[in-house]
Amino acid sequence: SSVRAAIGGALHGDAAHQAWGVMDVLAVTDFPDWRMKSFVRSQDEGILMVLPREGGHLVRLYVELELEGTSLALDESGAHYLGHVLRLKRGDRLVVFNGCGTERDATVDTLQRHGATLALAAVRAALPESPLDLTLLQALPKSDAMDFIVQKATELGVRTLVPIHTEFSVVRLDAERSERRVAHWRKIARSACEQCGRHTPPRIEPALDLAAAIEALPTTERL
Repeated sequence: SSVRAAIGGALHGDAAHQAWGVMDVLAVTDFPDWRMKSFVRSQDEGILMVLPREGGHLVRLYVELELEGTSLALDESGAHYLGHVLRLKRGDRLVVFNGCGTERDATVDTLQRHGATLALAAVRAALPESPLDLTLLQALPKSDAMDFIVQKATELGVRTLVPIHTEFSVVRLDAERSERRVAHWRKIARSACEQCGRHTPPRIEPALDLAAAIEALPTTERL
């Protein structure tokens, strides 16, 4: 082919009667893995390989706000997150969602130190939650392993996560430390939703003893 000749390649083996091509596009889709390297396989029509380039994907932003009207105001911390963490600038597109069933296309309208505004556009269909109402009772591990557990539990569709103290747990959280850690884990869960495409973050409860956590489970959910 002309492409093979242009790159100095040589044909090895038999030629395949298949067509291929490259497109540089900004896709508007609810396909969950579109923002990462992935393959879309068809039984009869071939394979599509997705290679997102820098800036070529839509950032997802979780907000605990109503997504009504045509604009959304963010406070100073929200503006800092947009500009310094997500590296967005005025005119960039993104998707905002609130975990309550609403997702909207948006564009960064203004971005300043003290605040930002997003111009809201079309409503998107949120990915459905798993039909399984899963509750994870997780013994508190040492170090930062809990952050990883929260992230993966969110990606796998866990609805409720309850940290628990067990007989041999090394980590023990008093009420004050538990409150701080739960707030931190909820941020981890929201960030995981932004990355994986899930709409609703799991509920993360304060740490309990194992017996109390089991007792608090609805009867229908007990093994």
